[in-house]
Amino acid sequence: MSIATPNAKTKIKPLTPMVPDFCLACDATDGPFPVEMRPQEQHYRGETFWVPAPVHVCPHCSYEMPAVGYHTQVCQATGDAYRQKHGLLTSSEIIGHRKAMKKSQRQFADFVGVSVASLKRWETGSLVQDKASDELVRLKTEHVCFTKEIPLTMTPQVENLLETCMNGAKKQAGSLMAGAAQAVVNFLATSGNNQTYASSNELALAA
Repeated sequence: MSIATPNAKTKIKPLTPMVPDFCLACDATDGPFPVEMRPQEQHYRGETFWVPAPVHVCPHCSYEMPAVGYHTQVCQATGDAYRQKHGLLTSSEIIGHRKAMKKSQRQFADFVGVSVASLKRWETGSLVQDKASDELVRLKTEHVCFTKEIPLTMTPQVENLLETCMNGAKKQAGSLMAGAAQAVVNFLATSGNNQTYASSNELALAA
C-alpha cells in the first residue's frame, strides 16, 4: 500500500479554525455564538494575570469557548502584563522602536546584538526578554532620535523636554552675557576712563 505524499505542485489548503455551533455545557444548538473579549486567568513565571481574550459566549448559560486567535492573543497579553509589571518594554514598544528606525527584524537584531529568533519571539509575545536584554534595547535606541542618519518621530513628551532644555539654555546664556557685560562696565569704571559707555543691560542686548 503506497502513501501519497505532497509534491511541489500539490496545493495544501490551510485548515479553517473550527467555530463551535453548539454549547459544550448546555448543548444549545443555535450557534455559532458571538465573540466577546472576556478576562482570562493566566499564570506566568509563578505570577497570576487576568488578560482579555476572544471567546465564544453561549447566550443561554454564559459558557465560554476559545475563539479564533485565542492562544496568540492570550500569550501576547500575558507577556505584556508581565512586562508592564516589571518595567520591561512591551512587544508593541519593541516593534515601535524597530519600525521607527526603519529596520527589518534581522537588521534590528544585528544592531542591538541579539538573535533574530529571540527578537521575533519578543515581538509576537511568545517570549519575554530578560532585564539585561531589555536594557540593551533601551541603550541602543536611547539617543537615536538625535542623529541625522536615523530620524525618529518625537513624542510630545520628548518635544516638551527639548523645549524646556532650550528655554533653560537661553536663560542661562542671557545671564552669562549680562554678567560679562557688567564686568566690562566695572572694569572701565575703575580704569579711570572718562568716556561714557552703555549700561550692562544695553551691552547684553547688543551682544
